[in-house]
Amino acid sequence: MNWNHFAIFIEVYRLQSISRAADVLNMSQPGVSNALKRLQTSLGVELFVRKGRGIVPTVAANLLAEQLEAATKMIDVALEQVTDFDPNKPHRFEIATNEVIQHLLLPYIDHPMVGNCKINLSLSPYSDDDLEACLMENQADLAVDFQDNLIASFCSTTLLDDELVVVASNRHPSLKAGQPLTLEAYYQQTHIVQRLRRGNQMVADYFSKNRLKQRDIVAQADSMLSAMMLVAKTQHITLVSRHLASAYAKEMGLAIFDVPFEAMQVSHKLMWHKRVDHSAGHRWLRDTLQALIDIAVKEQSENG
Repeated sequence: MNWNHFAIFIEVYRLQSISRAADVLNMSQPGVSNALKRLQTSLGVELFVRKGRGIVPTVAANLLAEQLEAATKMIDVALEQVTDFDPNKPHRFEIATNEVIQHLLLPYIDHPMVGNCKINLSLSPYSDDDLEACLMENQADLAVDFQDNLIASFCSTTLLDDELVVVASNRHPSLKAGQPLTLEAYYQQTHIVQRLRRGNQMVADYFSKNRLKQRDIVAQADSMLSAMMLVAKTQHITLVSRHLASAYAKEMGLAIFDVPFEAMQVSHKLMWHKRVDHSAGHRWLRDTLQALIDIAVKEQSENG
């Protein structure tokens, strides 16, 4: 029995797709199909059946995957005890992140603690399904986003706590820096809004603890940074992350105000697939990202 066939089976089972498994394994689709056929012949059971244009696992496949997953975890733990990760050797890591964390991390990805590793940052996908696929298919080692709606195959932890603030131009005729923004004044303004990349909800409505009244919306921006740039040149207001506002308010000429309604805390969640939870390299990456974010926030606070 060829043990490599079990690794191929696990990828097909995990992705529920021969073509996607072939991409992850860097194999041809016929090669994956033939490996599955040989494994099924060796075991004497059918592992997948056709359903529509895809495949679904049989009861036998579910039982086999459950046992193999437990065995894989035992092997991972054993390897962890005899192997170390050396950041001074070249490694490449892909991070799918939201806009705020991207702006905070980018100046620090060449920090000495990163060693000879290379960290690439890209914006996270728009949907939960695409984000799950991104992590499952190893397109990204980690993901960071406001929402943590992923399935049980993933782990998560809070990378950074944040909050929403209102920003307006320093030249705004009725809103003055240092003076509180009332709820009445908030509704009297014209608004530039953004929608969350995942969830398709406006930022203010998603994070508000209570239903907000209708606002006078004059434009929709595709990012918080673009909304801030539009606000800087107009008399409109917008809601953004406090960390992002603090990073650019001075050079953009923006005043920052506390939101005048009850809002949920904005938690930037770090997410990864359970299969890499015990990986020495992955643990190093998670710890390093946390350390870099802590440095970024500390320097931001010291620079006012």
